[in-house]
Amino acid sequence: MQKLIESQTQVYTNGQVDPQYRNNNLHMLTSQFFSSGKSDAQVLAILCGMGVPQPWALQAIEEYNLSKGGGCCGCEGQNEQKNDIKMQFTLTELYEKVTKTLEKLQEMKEADAGRVSYTANNAMTVLEDTLKQFPVALKNADLQMCEEVEKSANPALKFSIAKSLYNQSTLYSWLNPMTEMIGYLDNFYDNAKLAFKVNEAYEAAKKRGGSLYEKLGTDLYNVLSESAENMKNKFLAISTKHPWSPECKSILEDIAKEQQIVHEQRGGKIVKLFSPILTEGNTHTFHLAGRDYTFDGKKVKEAHINNVQYFNVLEGLKLCSYKNGMFTISSQNENDLTINIDEGTINIGDIDLTNASVIEIHEALLGTNFFGYRDAYKIDIVCKLIESFDIVAEMDQFLSINSLIHPSLFLTMISVEEGVYVHRLNGGMQLNEMKYYSSASEACQIVKEFINYDVSSYLVEQLEKEGNTLIRQQENRKKIQEMVEFLEGKKKEITASITKVGETPELKEALELIDAEITLKEKELQETFITEKKSKGQYLNDGYVEAQLKKSVAGLKKGTEIMVNAEEYASLGDDELVDIINPKTGKSHYIKKSEVNVEF
Repeated sequence: MQKLIESQTQVYTNGQVDPQYRNNNLHMLTSQFFSSGKSDAQVLAILCGMGVPQPWALQAIEEYNLSKGGGCCGCEGQNEQKNDIKMQFTLTELYEKVTKTLEKLQEMKEADAGRVSYTANNAMTVLEDTLKQFPVALKNADLQMCEEVEKSANPALKFSIAKSLYNQSTLYSWLNPMTEMIGYLDNFYDNAKLAFKVNEAYEAAKKRGGSLYEKLGTDLYNVLSESAENMKNKFLAISTKHPWSPECKSILEDIAKEQQIVHEQRGGKIVKLFSPILTEGNTHTFHLAGRDYTFDGKKVKEAHINNVQYFNVLEGLKLCSYKNGMFTISSQNENDLTINIDEGTINIGDIDLTNASVIEIHEALLGTNFFGYRDAYKIDIVCKLIESFDIVAEMDQFLSINSLIHPSLFLTMISVEEGVYVHRLNGGMQLNEMKYYSSASEACQIVKEFINYDVSSYLVEQLEKEGNTLIRQQENRKKIQEMVEFLEGKKKEITASITKVGETPELKEALELIDAEITLKEKELQETFITEKKSKGQYLNDGYVEAQLKKSVAGLKKGTEIMVNAEEYASLGDDELVDIINPKTGKSHYIKKSEVNVEF
């Protein structure tokens, strides 16, 4: 039988006893992770990631499981936690949880007159103050009345109560009832992250003031009233009305991360392009954003096509949506038509039409009432698409990017031997253009300004040919930045743990190691930023002329070749200062015009 020590137990009036299994910060931290619903493997990964030696982490997990495995009280707590996860985040559920936690703390206070009782009393004060924030009508209300209160209450109220309660409860997280409630709030946050973030944006808009923020606040308030299923779509609609809002932008980026559609950067996502392709020799004709082009590996030209088969396929592709190697045409019933380009199969629901003739597919579409009477004409369009689907190809030589912030922005890059073609599409501004850039560096800058996306890795060969030394370290720089961001995240986790459970030798050591590693990586990052030096030709293109020094000045010897701005040199007097540049170092100096010898 395990020996229980008073300072290490929590005793309830119903006889329940919760041993604290060792008054140790590591074990308290382990208990918190388990109470938030995490598995053994997840807790082990977190502890090791924070720098806790694996044997210590395994021992803490084992002792926790032993302490919870033998008693029914442990199972009851786990079941309660599982039930909490299934609950919807409502004022009523939050009110009930706070009330139950208050009752448990009252039992603890009555059973123990020592240190636990004092802390429980303080925690009870926090909960009692929290209950005062709820609508009075919730007290002793039946289910129907609770629903009415829920509908009439400010939708932002439950989020502000939960946030305030969570921040105050961390001081008493070592008490089991408070640990359970913190885990309850953590689970609600995990299942309603978007709602919490929208509420934060709403609160920020209220504080800012001004007509723009007033309209934004009203729209966000209306989003909070939506169900969890509709909230995302409603917010996306609101974000398009307020593209200027940094709060909306931040939430959009978070949504993109959760959906795992950010491939390399926050500015945009890489998308696949499909088009009917007509090939003649080395020249390929393709369709992009309503226009037709030819491409021979060297040049892209706008084209005029008269091929009926080509246009039939284009019409059919307008009916399709693409995802994960599958083209889908939606039906008025549940049996959609799918074309799997990887497997080469065609299906209407469960009907396999892979080897069927076009006539049989036509009959199948009619027989299943695929489109209905009014849209029956689309059957011919689908049949013509399937008949000529072999000319459809993915344009994988091109790089196409869709903005994550402004969904109407699309950009496509086509790299050729002597430059880059950039196609820009902005539905809102009626922009649809293809432009050629002889400089890959210029093309990178254009893309960055248009869609906030770094395409240097796509154009790395052209950039290196141009001698752009800033880009040569780009891939290494990206890896270092990602590592710094990862380490900063771990540092925040450890700092938060120290705030909750106090500083331990393990956490202190982990923090020191991470700080040292961040310093090292930041130094490596600084070394990747190389100052680009211009060539003489570039200075000449910028309006400079070659010159020589008449005497030694500014650390430069007599006769040193320099560059001087031609306009300044022609307009200034002999005793006035002109800006000279040493092309070997890129450094500039101001000296008298009379000390410069220019031969025009």
